[in-house]
This record gives sequence, C-alpha cells and structure tokens, in this order.
Amino acid sequence: MTSDPEVASAIQYTPLSAKTDKLRVMKGNKGTNLEFAVSHLTHSFAKVAKDVNILTAMYLQVTDIKTILAMWPSMAEQIALDEYSGDFELLGRCEQFLVTIRAIPMAKEKLQCLLLKLEIASRAEHLKQTVELVTRALNQICTSSKFTEVIRLLRDFGNLANEEFAANYKTRFSLESLLKMDHTKAFDKKTTIFDGFLQVLRVRPHTQ
Repeated sequence: MTSDPEVASAIQYTPLSAKTDKLRVMKGNKGTNLEFAVSHLTHSFAKVAKDVNILTAMYLQVTDIKTILAMWPSMAEQIALDEYSGDFELLGRCEQFLVTIRAIPMAKEKLQCLLLKLEIASRAEHLKQTVELVTRALNQICTSSKFTEVIRLLRDFGNLANEEFAANYKTRFSLESLLKMDHTKAFDKKTTIFDGFLQVLRVRPHTQ
C-alpha cells in the first residue's frame, strides 16, 4: 500500500459484524449514496461492467448512473482502490463495484455515454417542445401590431435621447442597445432611460 497520507486516509476498515471487517474507501455521504445506487443493481457487477463497456446496460436507472458519476472516487480514492491487493470479498459493496467497473477502459466516460443513450429520447422531446414554444413566440411577435409600434417608439425615443432626431436620425438600432436603457441614468442620477420610455408608453394612446 502507498505511504501517501492523503491516499492512506482514504482507506478505513469499518466493522460490520463481530466476524467480518469490510474495507471502506468511500466514506460519509459519498459512500452512503453510492452504496444506495449500487444496491439497485439486479445483475452481477461483472455483467454490469461488461454491458457498460459495450453500452448495452440499458437496464440501469438514470438516477443511479447520475449518482455513480456524482460520487465517482477522487484521485486519492482511485489510487487506494488500485493499490489494494487483498481479498476482494473484504471490500465494501460499493468498493467492489468501483473496482469492477473501473477495470473497463474509460469507465466514467462510458457511463456518461450510456446516460446520454438512456436520456436521448426525452432530451429530444424536450428540445422539440422548446423549439415549438420559441417558434410560436416568434410568430406572435412578428404578427403583433403592438410590438411593431413599441419597436418604432423605441427607435424614436433613442434618437430623441441621443439628440439625433433631426441631424443624424437613425432608422435602426441593435437589440443589445436595449440592455443599456436600464443602466443609463438621467440628470437626477436615479431615473433610467428605461423609466422614461415606460412613462412615454403610459401616456401614449394605445393602438387597438
């Protein structure tokens, strides 16, 4: 075993009974959460590792994969697991799982790929709904006479505020410039350009 204090501190024997000691590397909530996720597995660790390696472990739960990834061992914990040369059965259950799953190449990356594979359908549906929502919103904006009126008023208000209404009248403006309206202060150092624009909207007759 290594003499590195950080690695050595990752190893702890926790008595489970009068007859059996289990070696614990994953401690505290991290170990508890990981062991809870591992307890849901209905197949042997060897089969799970084999199926994860070829991305066919579709029986794994999304929440369990996320927990395993979130509770993935630190570098010190990985070294402690790698350097353990004792009886495999003396390891805690989640430690046994980690030793087995990490034996496959790029185990963490393959778990991430498997997670994407499991979630791809729901993600695609969510993306579809989002696109439809944005499309409806854009259609409403483009066909709204009131929105067109507000944009024209913004243009004129900006020209007036910049004292360019007559000499250098601007026929267009960037959407980024709208962000400055709430930060640019008037002479009283309190009222913003946006406050002034809202006041203009309040007193302006509305188009039906």
